[in-house]
Amino acid sequence: MRLREYRAAVRNRGFVLMLVGRSVSWFGNALAPMAVVFAVLDLGLSVSAVSVAVLARSVPQLAFVLVGGALADRPKPRRLLVLGSMVAACSQACLALLLVHGVATLGMIAALSAVNGASAALAGPAAGSLFRALVAEGDWHASSVLDRSGQQLGLMLGMSTGGVLIGWAGSGVAIAVDAATFVVATVCYLFMRPPAEIASRAQPRLTSQLAQGFGFLRQRLWLIAVMLQSLMTSVTVACCLQVIAAVVADATFGRAGLGVASSLQTAGALVGLLLAGVVPAARRLPGPILLGGLVGLPVLVLGVGPALLGGPLALLLVYAVSMLIMGAATGIAGVWRNLFMLQNVDADMMGRVTSYSLVASVGGLSLGEALAGPLTSFLGTHGALILVFVVVALVALWAATRREVRAVVYTVPDPVRS
Repeated sequence: MRLREYRAAVRNRGFVLMLVGRSVSWFGNALAPMAVVFAVLDLGLSVSAVSVAVLARSVPQLAFVLVGGALADRPKPRRLLVLGSMVAACSQACLALLLVHGVATLGMIAALSAVNGASAALAGPAAGSLFRALVAEGDWHASSVLDRSGQQLGLMLGMSTGGVLIGWAGSGVAIAVDAATFVVATVCYLFMRPPAEIASRAQPRLTSQLAQGFGFLRQRLWLIAVMLQSLMTSVTVACCLQVIAAVVADATFGRAGLGVASSLQTAGALVGLLLAGVVPAARRLPGPILLGGLVGLPVLVLGVGPALLGGPLALLLVYAVSMLIMGAATGIAGVWRNLFMLQNVDADMMGRVTSYSLVASVGGLSLGEALAGPLTSFLGTHGALILVFVVVALVALWAATRREVRAVVYTVPDPVRS
């Protein structure tokens, strides 16, 4: 990709404001869950109580995200971003005050986490709708790379600094930092000026919009395939690379090795985004789908590696390399899938399609965490890993070989000239 395409992207004031707002929000969102976990544990409560606090955020997000998608396709999606960020800032500020003063209870933490999850249900689809409206077609590729790079950097910095900040200043201060990131995001969104044509969008009844969104998805097998792979990716990460991988690590190369391998996944994602910025996008949808299927590679290594490789060190090396490859592959695939959606989804449907993507990804994480225990109980650790790998591979192969999926193309648009 030529440098002038990136220059054109960063000259887009509305896009840059949204990029900054979303990036700092991702930093806070990566930091906050760890702070909530330690806040609950500091109350002397059990791991089950931690699960209650975590689910308190994800359940409202899943419950309201489709409504958020329908609202995002109405004339003023920017208001949803502003409202969602303001609500998140207020809820996190309240939680920080309760924690700093030592008066928080599990019920308070869960209630404020629920408010935070509901605000995310509004902001996520609105961002997808606004991206489509703010960015010219010729700048989609460069802007998608910058957008995902900002999110990934925010996630990486939030996760890496979260533990240090919590250990140094406590969970309350960490949550206060999260609240501050939403304040910054709110200011960015307030200064955005979306294109005037958004105001001409239709505003039917909410129930009609929800029905239209479901009908749009149901009539497009390629979108269903993309959502199914997104679901399986989240299930795989949560079930295998977070929960079961910790069990394998304790029995083999240790927790420090697991941390190194996980950091290589993040590094791989950044490498993938850099490659996505210079490599031409795939012209047909099976390309990113097959790349996305490589999320199963480290799962296969954990499943068969202990029996086939010579010892813990060899297993760690192969697993770390597989995590690097997986991170790069999914980084590229994410950018490419976004380009296919931008070009093949109507502008006034982007909010609703984005909301279904969020249902798949957020719901997949919860589903993966719930499946880890039953799968290992029935199949054992290695049996569960091999089963998930087989399902991931079959989903990718099924999707990539469907005629309706192979027919979806991405035509490189002319870049915006300066």
